Amino acid sequence: MLCLEVAVNGERYCLAGADDVWSVDADVTSLFGSGFDLRVCGQRDGNAPLGAADPYWAEWTRHLNIGDVVTIRLVESSVPDSRDTGATVPLS
Repeated sequence: MLCLEVAVNGERYCLAGADDVWSVDADVTSLFGSGFDLRVCGQRDGNAPLGAADPYWAEWTRHLNIGDVVTIRLVESSVPDSRDTGATVPLS
């Protein structure tokens, strides 16, 4: 399957992918001036059971520092990293 290989400062952060999601996203965001955070997550398709949480890989978010380099590479892999569907998603 197609996966996103995400690295921070040359160190692998996660390999994100799954057959049961319709999107896999890696993004860098800044909320309310609190700096920038990296997040790698997916969204389930409309056939997912009601109340099923969307998955995320690695930490819910990873805070980035000035000078950090984030690399996102599209790769083929049959064994992506395990993911979390945390029913309780931390709000950081």
